[in-house]
Amino acid sequence: MYGKVRFTIHGYDYDKRELFEVPEVRAFLRELADEWPYFFYAADLKDRFLDTLIKCVVQHITVIRAPNSPTDWRAAVKTSEVNSICEQFRVGLMRAVSMDDHMNQSDYDARLIALQNYVRQPPVS
Repeated sequence: MYGKVRFTIHGYDYDKRELFEVPEVRAFLRELADEWPYFFYAADLKDRFLDTLIKCVVQHITVIRAPNSPTDWRAAVKTSEVNSICEQFRVGLMRAVSMDDHMNQSDYDARLIALQNYVRQPPVS
């Protein structure tokens, strides 16, 4: 499962809002993240789901849209909230790695670097 899981949320394909603007999606992902904090272990980093997940899980998010282009948006979140969420998922990563007989310290370190690079990537809008 390490780095191979792609997460999707279905049912909102025709909703003009981004997933992190939909209250029920935010609530569902917050609950899921509390119950299952292993996203940093399992997520395939080839898509931007973790970016969306973090935006859903933070308490405060501000979305600014271009007036004539609804798909042109920027989201602002508090760094402290992002750091808190990332720490929760880092702890989940450590727990999952401790149960994975194939992982070692260098694999863990490489995953942390990959995650840091992922989080630094500009969002896809």
